[in-house]
Amino acid sequence: MPLRQRSVATALLGAAALCAVGALLVGCTATGVTPSSSASPSAQPLDEPSTEPPMNTSEFGGEAAPAPTDGSEVVVPTQSADDGPRASELTTLEVGDEDYTDLDWHVSCSGLEANPTIIASASDGELHLTLVLLGSSPSSLNSLTLSAGEAGGSSHTNTGLTVNPGAGHGSGSLEIDSSTVTSTGRGLEFGPDVTGTSADTIYSFAVTCASA
Repeated sequence: MPLRQRSVATALLGAAALCAVGALLVGCTATGVTPSSSASPSAQPLDEPSTEPPMNTSEFGGEAAPAPTDGSEVVVPTQSADDGPRASELTTLEVGDEDYTDLDWHVSCSGLEANPTIIASASDGELHLTLVLLGSSPSSLNSLTLSAGEAGGSSHTNTGLTVNPGAGHGSGSLEIDSSTVTSTGRGLEFGPDVTGTSADTIYSFAVTCASA
């Protein structure tokens, strides 16, 4: 082959080889794995444990002081009860030489601000005792009567003491200080065996009335 023709053929073969290599490179790029356009999800941060101590729940609502962390028992404070009397109470009843204070008296009070009325009852063995105090004002005694007799017996056999300044049967004071009612004085004894008519029996009486 002449030299000129050989050079042209060599150039054509070189160009064909370059085209083949280019085609192979293009083919690799086309068939390769295309990178994903979406970004990988980022890891979410974990919640850190709370360092605050747990709170007690108050029985009255809301939160109270932090609960103990050493496992000890939570003590919930309670309201203190009222120290006042829950019921009216007889604190003194002495008549002559007799003291009836320690009996189990049941007492009711009413009208302390205007017309005081005190009714008390108790049992002493086989005897039933009843005391009634009436006031015409918080500082003026109208009458006081203590009667003792057998339960279910006739009132004609009862014995006791009567104080009635208006009828000339003794005399007595009446004083009311807040819920405390006191009365002292002299009265007239009565009963089937009583013969005297002098109001010379000393008495002392006091009750503490429950709050209304």
